[in-house]
Amino acid sequence: MSLMNENEEQKQQFNLGYNIDHKSTKFINKKPNNMISIKSNFKKKISSSSWYRLSAFFILLTGLVNMDSVNAQCNSDCTGTNTFVGTDAGVNISSGGKNSFLGLNAGYNTGTAYFNSFFGDHAGYTNTTGYANSFFGREAGYSNTSGDDNSFFGHRCGYSNTSGGHNSFFGDFAGNNNTSGNQNSFFGGNAGENNTYGSLNSFFGQGAGKDNTIGSRNAFFGSQAGQNCTTADNNAFFGSGTGINNSTGANNSFVGAQAGQNSTTGESNTFVGHRAGTSNMAGNYNSYFGQKSGLFSSGSSNLFLGYDSGLNVTAGDRNVIIGATAGPSANNSQLEDRLFIDVTTTDEPLIYGEFDNDFVKINGTFEVTAGLSNPSSRALKNQFTSLDPSVVLSKLTELNIQQWTYKLRPEEKHVGPVAEEFYALFGLGEGDDRISTIDTDGVMMIAIQELKRENDNLKAAGQKMKEDNESIREELKKQSDLIKILVQKLDK
Repeated sequence: MSLMNENEEQKQQFNLGYNIDHKSTKFINKKPNNMISIKSNFKKKISSSSWYRLSAFFILLTGLVNMDSVNAQCNSDCTGTNTFVGTDAGVNISSGGKNSFLGLNAGYNTGTAYFNSFFGDHAGYTNTTGYANSFFGREAGYSNTSGDDNSFFGHRCGYSNTSGGHNSFFGDFAGNNNTSGNQNSFFGGNAGENNTYGSLNSFFGQGAGKDNTIGSRNAFFGSQAGQNCTTADNNAFFGSGTGINNSTGANNSFVGAQAGQNSTTGESNTFVGHRAGTSNMAGNYNSYFGQKSGLFSSGSSNLFLGYDSGLNVTAGDRNVIIGATAGPSANNSQLEDRLFIDVTTTDEPLIYGEFDNDFVKINGTFEVTAGLSNPSSRALKNQFTSLDPSVVLSKLTELNIQQWTYKLRPEEKHVGPVAEEFYALFGLGEGDDRISTIDTDGVMMIAIQELKRENDNLKAAGQKMKEDNESIREELKKQSDLIKILVQKLDK
């Protein structure tokens, strides 16, 4: 049954309001009449806007219209495969096809485009040749002209996009200002709102990457993640508020709520953990792992590993701090080229090092089961000088050798000299607060050589004395024998 089959007059009266494409549902305002009537049991003067809505609803709901009996307003090139519902939806279609527009002025300027789906007041309004787009929401994709393969869902989502393609924006104002950026994915209200032509970005969360304009290849996940990032590239922020104030810093990876929160221009940083690297602003090449690791640090090229590691380091570069709460005991703004390994905050960590001085200190017993060796090749040495072994031995005897314990390890007893006396006698090593095992070994070896030399001399002297004694003994024996002969002669 069809309303249009009643008579031609009724059909013409109905067409005063809308025309319908015989192969699709295309509703187009034909005449701007303020008063429209239909010959039927329902006859009432109503405004044109109300009539449009009522007619569309009536036709879609009842299915009483015989599509084949109504001539659509479509030129000779029209493919006849479009579905348009709403005042002036797709009104300028020419040769485009397989489009679906629903809403006031949806796809208004579309002429030759294909495969588009625009749903909402003024959705895809400016689209002319862009194809395979899906715009859902009031003014979603409003300014799109030639952009292809975009999916915009939400109020004013992708509003300013003109030629950008392969974008997916979900949420009110998501990608609102994107114009020509390509292959972006923005999910959440205001996500990537100010992006203009930045491409290959992924922003997920309310306000994520909101102020990004031309930055590309960024991945921001979490509410306000990378919100103020504008032109930076190659960043990865995961967690609520991560990298929120980053503006131009590039190649950063922040993972954890508020990680790298105040970073603005710093580059090539890796912060992992809640509030890790929060205060870093312009520092570069830092790696912080653990909750609040490097919390107040603003230096560069630092490695902090562990919960609260480096908490008291406010500045300084090229430091390595490993262990939960490890690092100096007081705020230090000049710490550079230092190594701290411990599980507590202390100035005397288990392992302390100075990279600039090639120095490592172990505050504890160091055990080696496979032997300990020092580089000692002649190729590594110069300024060779011979020493007088007798002088070295003499000085060694002057050392006060005692038993003692370290103040921090009173249970362990040791025997040896103090560094001050050793340095005063021999002048070896870096200073008078430590003794190198290489130097003690060398002094001992020279002293042993001297003792051997002296012992050899004594042995040689003893051997000569023994030989002399044997000669004397033999001579005495001869004399004794001679005396015996003389005595025997006198007795006769």
